[in-house]
Amino acid sequence: MKRWTEEEVKALRWAYSQPASIKRNLHLFGGRSLRTVMVKAHNLGLKKCRPGSGSMAWDQVCDAMKDGVPRSIEAAAALVGVTRGAMALLVWRRVKLNDAHVTGWVNQVDGGAPALLFVPRPGKSVPRPRAATSKERHKRRVRKVGRAELAAQQQLYRARRRALTARPRRDALTAAFYGKGAQ
Repeated sequence: MKRWTEEEVKALRWAYSQPASIKRNLHLFGGRSLRTVMVKAHNLGLKKCRPGSGSMAWDQVCDAMKDGVPRSIEAAAALVGVTRGAMALLVWRRVKLNDAHVTGWVNQVDGGAPALLFVPRPGKSVPRPRAATSKERHKRRVRKVGRAELAAQQQLYRARRRALTARPRRDALTAAFYGKGAQ
């Protein structure tokens, strides 16, 4: 078993302070396996740097949003050129680390969950709005569709449900053949 040199330990400390993965810096450790490097780092008490810190995407977001205008995750993703999912993870990590804050929430056009608006600088985040109750959703639907149209839709829905759940009636011949009473 090869002993760790002082230079390799320094390189390990440096690699753990960087946002890049240890796999990318494995060449610095003289042919040691990833497992060996990680065990040594654990024994030294090293921890990987904060998730997302030093991220190039976050630097691009900060540069693109210097104007201070709150933007949604979708708008920020389009500015930087990353996927919506990657941007959502990045923003939520930064909000948790207090490197960004939520300035407000916008209702979706399709009635889905509200979308957040954020600014990439520290501050107090606005809490997420509470979900609408079923009564509030019903009122909104009545206003949107109209009472008469809603009643027609409900009647059609009930008719379809009855058709799906109704048991087929047996004719007298089938009932006599199988010995069960006619219904």
